[in-house]
Amino acid sequence: MRILSMYWNNVDREFVRLQREVFAKLGYVIEQQERTGMAHGLWLDAMLEAAAPDDILLIVDIDCIALNAGIVERARLAAQEGRLFGCAQVANYLQDRSVYAAPMFMSISKATWERMGRPSAQSDAQQDVAQSLSRVAREHGIAIELLQPTASLIPMWQLDGERLFGIGTFYEGGVMHLFQSRHDRYTPLFRAICQDVLDGRYQGPHRYLELAQRLELRAGLRRAWKAFWRFKWLKRPSAP
Repeated sequence: MRILSMYWNNVDREFVRLQREVFAKLGYVIEQQERTGMAHGLWLDAMLEAAAPDDILLIVDIDCIALNAGIVERARLAAQEGRLFGCAQVANYLQDRSVYAAPMFMSISKATWERMGRPSAQSDAQQDVAQSLSRVAREHGIAIELLQPTASLIPMWQLDGERLFGIGTFYEGGVMHLFQSRHDRYTPLFRAICQDVLDGRYQGPHRYLELAQRLELRAGLRRAWKAFWRFKWLKRPSAP
């Protein structure tokens, strides 16, 4: 199985280093590819096209990690047995709100992709990246194994009317996805979780709630400060 991650050059290199170290700690090599300017779906298409006939691909976002080796093996086995495997997600900004296996942590075999008719993973106005894979899998009667969120440090979005996901979401089996890593205010969360995995002391999401609350409070104060000074600027007397 190949474990693959893609990122642009605007990503904090600490994410790249920590993700690589976490997978190494669990006994795996992750291929992290910098593809600045390349759309995620286009890159995923290229990886599937280039895969050998017996390859299994595990696609992982640069701000996502496995928390134990067991979940990596579960992803491998699911793909080996012909299932599409991944963390459950909904694209709330699109009209299609169907739950799909998201490429934050998603495994698929080349053989299954071929059985599905080699669908593109690219996004468009109707679907998010790789959402088409779940849709086509259902049309072909291919089983989809979804990991549901079990906790979120900063809940932000609805998944299915019952569950929420957001910043620092933990999924059943042992996956953590930070989300919105472009905002550097959340980097300390990723760092803390990764460091605990590396040190062998990861015990669950509850350990990071206080840190998440501090980061959100700080971000809220910063937003309020910016809004205040923007208001002051707009209210300045005009020059005579």
